[in-house]
Amino acid sequence: MRVKAKIFKIIFFVVIFAVTAYSVLKGKDLKSIWDAILGVRKRWLFLALLLTVLFICSESVIISYMLRVLKSPVKLWKCILVSWIGFFYCYITPSATGGQPMQMYYLKRENVEYGVSMPVIMVVTITYKLILVLIGIPLVIWGRPYVQEHVGSAAFWLYLGVLLNIICVGFMLLLLFRINWAGKILYLGLRFLKKIHLIRNYEAAEAKLIGFMKNYQDTANSIAGHWKMLGNVMVVTVIQRLFYFSISWCVYKSFGLSGTGFWTIIFLQALIATAVDMLPFPGGMGITEHMFEFCFAAVYPAALLTPANLLMRGVTFYSIVFIGAIVTLVSTFVFKRRDHRSKQGVST
Repeated sequence: MRVKAKIFKIIFFVVIFAVTAYSVLKGKDLKSIWDAILGVRKRWLFLALLLTVLFICSESVIISYMLRVLKSPVKLWKCILVSWIGFFYCYITPSATGGQPMQMYYLKRENVEYGVSMPVIMVVTITYKLILVLIGIPLVIWGRPYVQEHVGSAAFWLYLGVLLNIICVGFMLLLLFRINWAGKILYLGLRFLKKIHLIRNYEAAEAKLIGFMKNYQDTANSIAGHWKMLGNVMVVTVIQRLFYFSISWCVYKSFGLSGTGFWTIIFLQALIATAVDMLPFPGGMGITEHMFEFCFAAVYPAALLTPANLLMRGVTFYSIVFIGAIVTLVSTFVFKRRDHRSKQGVST
């Protein structure tokens, strides 16, 4: 069953990639696009890649910091692996649903209980999406003329993205701080799995759930009492988002362009992120590329719009998928070797 699910995900990813590539490159001069990409200023491209790494590692700092405050410390370099793995699975699964469970799984292998890692990952996700909500709400209320000017007919996706992020943040906040609600949802899920005969030993599963909820409640209560920690997490998340949005400025400058201000570029990229963050496509493939062409049509010369689009996605999406895949494979191999040695040590 798991193999079939993985095959389906790979096929879905490849199909979306193919459709996206066709729609973006249809009717374009591929040689001129390639020549434009090859002619970019390499120092700006290097800075864009550096910002991508800092973007990922910022999350690692947050996870490591929270676990340390909550008395479940994990070394920073291991949290960096966890972040790369999380982003890899987020980018290859619809609506970025695969990343957080995999991060919890790998943290469990570092002896962080699920009842501790789940609230931590929820806080990371809430603050990450809350930035988009804080950008999107003023745009919806007061910034509609600006949105129509820069996004045009794609404004629907922006408004939908704001709505979905508000719903997601609100729901996760309820699960985090209304602990009884979270427990009821999990118990309903456990009973459903028993009903469809996916759980053989219900009593053992229920006992594990009780232990999980105890850890979850203790961790959630600790988080609620650490306002300084939450404030620090928010500050680092803002910096993390600025790292990501600033990549678009580096791409712009790599083509030797000028005339559009730094904050204008940043804000336009924030519009795209707000629109695509919750859509059910791996890494926002398809809609992200088209939103880029809507938002940056007045920023780039027509001949450079598609090369800039491809370069931006290459840095912020495909490079993360590529590096994340390598990190995931290496981490899996290392963990398996460590587990094997541990079993050998126990048996001897």
